[in-house]
Amino acid sequence: MTVGQRSGRSDVGRGRRAARVGMLVGLTIALQLAPAMLPGAGLALSAFSTLPIYILALGAPGEGLVGLAAAAAAVATIRPGGALLLAFMTGPIGLALGWTAHAGWRLHWRILLATTAETAGLMALGGITGALPFSRLLSSAGPRAEVAAALGFSLIYSFLWAAVLDNAVAPLLRRLLPR
Repeated sequence: MTVGQRSGRSDVGRGRRAARVGMLVGLTIALQLAPAMLPGAGLALSAFSTLPIYILALGAPGEGLVGLAAAAAAVATIRPGGALLLAFMTGPIGLALGWTAHAGWRLHWRILLATTAETAGLMALGGITGALPFSRLLSSAGPRAEVAAALGFSLIYSFLWAAVLDNAVAPLLRRLLPR
């Protein structure tokens, strides 16, 4: 018996897994590049790049991280600003919610970790670019107000994503991708 014969079943499983990861990474790239291709509507579409990262992290946490890195690298070649948003905002929330759902954490802990990841990403992005996304709105209020705004935004954004993922996406995935 050759190696190919002995591991034929696992080769098929690995091929399917690689195809699934590739498709979800491609979808992430397309969604994150949408603002460059579809001004206006593309900006709304780019927020949904969280979804494929969540699906990857939900299936296997390592795949989520590798998928995010691959998508961010690809996006950086076309739209560097979009890569920063993916790496520091939309990606981390997908990773956090996917990893914690994979591990079976309760909803409030998943939201807390996602909020922490999103806030840390916003702060890192602010450190890289020199300004938080809310800086223009809160320029006279000072840095504490900026951090509070980032934390408040992250909490609301995490809560909304967790609600959508738990109530719409997760049931759909259970039907489409039986384990």
